[in-house]
Amino acid sequence: MRYRAFFILLLLFGALANPIQAASESRYAYIAIEKVAIDLQNERTTLQVSYSLDTPIKVIFWLLGTSDLKNKLIKMINYENVTVKEIGFDRAVFTIEGAVIDYQDGAFWFPEHTFNAVIPSLSISTPQSTLRYSYTNRLSRGVGYFKVPTVTQ
Repeated sequence: MRYRAFFILLLLFGALANPIQAASESRYAYIAIEKVAIDLQNERTTLQVSYSLDTPIKVIFWLLGTSDLKNKLIKMINYENVTVKEIGFDRAVFTIEGAVIDYQDGAFWFPEHTFNAVIPSLSISTPQSTLRYSYTNRLSRGVGYFKVPTVTQ
């Protein structure tokens, strides 16, 4: 019984300490963003977020599930039509429908975008190149790329 009360007090103390830790620009609530990698293949957009979580939050997620983490990450990446492919304590993978403009001539455009947190390491990979940005919350110009032919057998 004493251990349960101690555990609850420890969790409450951890929750109170959270706002102090959240002062960093690369944090979004209890999530410390490490890097975001966007992979663009034809009209498909895959976004992988690497992060770390505060220790008391890991215990809560272990007990109650990760639905709040999923919601916070979706708000942080700031896209609509997001599908969660994988989510864990240090990484999440999303696919995004409609994030790319298809010009119907083999050319695609990934438009400018603003994230709701500063991303320490942002990479955007297309079939032709990889762009890297440091400590940014905005992709200001967008990225153009070309279609990769699909091989049929």
